[in-house]
Amino acid sequence: VICLTFLMSCSMAFASTNKEAKAHYQEAMKLSQKGDWTSAALEFMKAAQLNPKDSLIHANLGVAFSQSGMHKKALLSFEKALNLGYDSAGLRYNRGMSFARVKLLDEAIKELETALSMNRRMVKAEYDLGVLYDLQGNRDKALKQVQTLFKRNNKLAKKLYDQLDSPYTVVSVDDGG
Repeated sequence: VICLTFLMSCSMAFASTNKEAKAHYQEAMKLSQKGDWTSAALEFMKAAQLNPKDSLIHANLGVAFSQSGMHKKALLSFEKALNLGYDSAGLRYNRGMSFARVKLLDEAIKELETALSMNRRMVKAEYDLGVLYDLQGNRDKALKQVQTLFKRNNKLAKKLYDQLDSPYTVVSVDDGG
C-alpha cells in the first residue's frame, strides 16, 4: 500500500511539473512572438528546469538566447536539443548562425550545409553560406552560391555578389600612357 501511494504521489507531482513546464513554455512562445527575447529566454529556462528532457524547449531556448545576443548559451541549448533527439533544418541554421557570431566559421559552414541538405528551400541559408564562404576567403564557393541564389532569388544573389571582394586590385599608375 505504501509503495502504491508513493508511486501515485510521484506521478501526480510529475503531471503538475509537466503542466507548469507547459505553462512556462506557452508564455515563452507568446513573449518570443512579441520579440521580447530576454523574457522569453527566462520562461524557456523555467520550462527546461521543470522538464529537462524536452528537446523542443531546449531548441527554442537556443533561439531565444541567440536572438538576445547570447550565442555561446544558444550553442549549448542547441547542442542539448540535438542530444535529446531534436533535429531540424531550422535548428541547424540557427546553430550555424550562432557559430558564425562567435567566429567559428568552419562549424558555421558545416551547420548551414547540413540545414540545406535537410531543406533546400532555405534561401536565406544559401545567402548566409555564401557570406561565410567569402569571409573564409573562398571566393569560388561564394560565387557558386551567387549562381545558386540567382535561380531562386535575384535580389539576394545581387546582394551577395555586390559584397564579394573583387579578384582585382585597383592601383594607380604614375606616368601611365
